[in-house]
Amino acid sequence: MKKILITVVGLAICFSFFSCNKQKKNITEITETPLSLEINDSSWDESFSLDENPKVPYEAIQHWHATNKKILILFGYEYNDQEFISRAIERLSSNFGLFDDGGIVIPVVFPEGFRHKDKAVTVDLFNILDDNSIDIAGFISLGAPEKTYRALTKLQDKWDGQIPFPVISMFPQDDILGIEDTSTIVINQIQKAENEESLITESEHSGVEDADLILDKAVAYILKLNGAPEKDAALATHVRQMLPGKKIHRYIDSETGLYSINHFVIE
Repeated sequence: MKKILITVVGLAICFSFFSCNKQKKNITEITETPLSLEINDSSWDESFSLDENPKVPYEAIQHWHATNKKILILFGYEYNDQEFISRAIERLSSNFGLFDDGGIVIPVVFPEGFRHKDKAVTVDLFNILDDNSIDIAGFISLGAPEKTYRALTKLQDKWDGQIPFPVISMFPQDDILGIEDTSTIVINQIQKAENEESLITESEHSGVEDADLILDKAVAYILKLNGAPEKDAALATHVRQMLPGKKIHRYIDSETGLYSINHFVIE
């Protein structure tokens, strides 16, 4: 396991480019009343605010403390280029600490962070999440590649259908029904279609501009939770609290007209 994690830190990042495949979706805005949550992890410094324009350089301050709890972050399609990884890792390292430094975050980049190239995600991702030597407090993916949901399905099977920690899938490129079924929360971005007033979600896109800030907020929010929230109507409130200031909408399948209990789109 140490070998895998050391390999992750010393990654040589490659570029992945994929064309956009936009699908039109109906949406409705969420207006739930906020929940009252208590912080359950002393490693999070509540006095610290995730300021998008910090006045103090990241390297000048440390807001985290050593902890056994870890959050695995998978950098997938559109989020595995060197520029984005460097920016995101800098923020995560300062705010939460990296695994090798005794911190919270275990970063894994697709595909370089995987050994089994033929079944990379299914095999290696499951092995990391199932490692009993690590206290996994949460899993976040950005641009989840194909078969990510299969690794999560194996994990679900081990835990009798209920993964014990939050799984947040942001802007996934994997099978959407599989990701919805195996994730606690799924988040996508919406944009205006050219020459149309309707809003659309992107299933394959060039990357969300402030994804590194959204990622920070997701990590911070997971540390406030005690395990995975139930998949019910309250998830909408969790998303609103996790991403304050964002307009949150429910995802509605365009073919069936059905609401997804755990899939949301932001603008």
